Amino acid sequence: MMLSVRAPLSRGLIGALAVSLAVAAAALAAPGGIQFLGAVVDGVDGADGLDGAYGLAVSPDDEHLYAITDSENSIVTLERIGGGALSFTSMESQGVDGVDGMQSPSAVAMAPDGDHVYVAASTGHSLVTFSRDVGSGELTYEGHLVDDVDGVDGLGSPCCQISVSPDGRHLYVAASGDSAVGVFDLDEDTGEPSFKQVLVDGVDGVDGLSGAIGVTVAPNGRAVYATGNGDDAVVAFKRRGNGMLEFLNARFDDVGPVRGMMGPCCSVAVSPDGRNVYVPTSDDDSIVAFKRAKKSGKLQFLRAYFNGKRGIEDMDEPLDVVVAPDGRDAYAAGYLSHSVARFARKRDGLLSFKRASVDGTGGIENLEGSWRLAMPSNGRNVYSAAYDDDAVVAFKRLR
Repeated sequence: MMLSVRAPLSRGLIGALAVSLAVAAAALAAPGGIQFLGAVVDGVDGADGLDGAYGLAVSPDDEHLYAITDSENSIVTLERIGGGALSFTSMESQGVDGVDGMQSPSAVAMAPDGDHVYVAASTGHSLVTFSRDVGSGELTYEGHLVDDVDGVDGLGSPCCQISVSPDGRHLYVAASGDSAVGVFDLDEDTGEPSFKQVLVDGVDGVDGLSGAIGVTVAPNGRAVYATGNGDDAVVAFKRRGNGMLEFLNARFDDVGPVRGMMGPCCSVAVSPDGRNVYVPTSDDDSIVAFKRAKKSGKLQFLRAYFNGKRGIEDMDEPLDVVVAPDGRDAYAAGYLSHSVARFARKRDGLLSFKRASVDGTGGIENLEGSWRLAMPSNGRNVYSAAYDDDAVVAFKRLR
């Protein structure tokens, strides 16, 4: 009989292992790193409505997180509890208690005062309004607008981002089916939206909006940025005082210095200091950084950060990017790598990859299909909607 003998580890190997573990621990504990807190999972501990968790929005008071779910035509209210962990509160669903227009919700946004939540639905071609109880966080359906009904336009298959202006007066919708950005006034008292303007790819000089899929407003409210998935482009608009938009310029993949812009999806982000715009691209597996012109708001290409290059890993098919409120870090959701990747951000807007937090490693669970991200205004947490795990995952941001 043969005996299997395992030789003891050498001192050198033990030392190397200890160094490796120390480096890993230091990387996790570094400021800006994230630590897994837990997840709210559909069907577990009373949680409901999270089958196909998709979009996220944090209330301005940092008390609640709202998740929309493509599979259940729902919006779910989650309470932020100790340390930023989450607890299921309630859900509102299509066809229940009068809720309508919620067929395949694809984007969610909060009013700056926290009194209203808005949901765009791709199959419903609609924009749904909920009023919010500030104390409990619970939502009440108020009504919805439908594309091509009563003069409404710019809601053809909205996906995958909507944005409310910092002054709370206007809402912007990326409408992929219309290849357009829809502009809506928000009533000062009721929060009710009404159609104002639509900017369509190829009309009146507008370019780059084919398959519009992301839209956001700059922190100073003077510019709006959108992405066109069909054009591999990011588009800059000037925002006037009345909320209407004026086309500024578009940057296209492989035109001039621009690289890494194939398949922008599913968002566009502006840094809190207003200096930069970041776009995740699913076809190029990259995060593309642009510099904003201080006065005009036009965009200038800075650099593309590709998965698998320059040490970047576990960022396969990034679909969302958020910049921390303090501007020091950016986080990307890797859908196929089931991850949240962290980049340190410099003052000039350039990024430096640090590490990725991946499902099934380091105790992290329920992160399969990481799709959309959100952060509270205090910057203490990162949340991910995990589409394939029907969950919302909470991380603590280390400071």
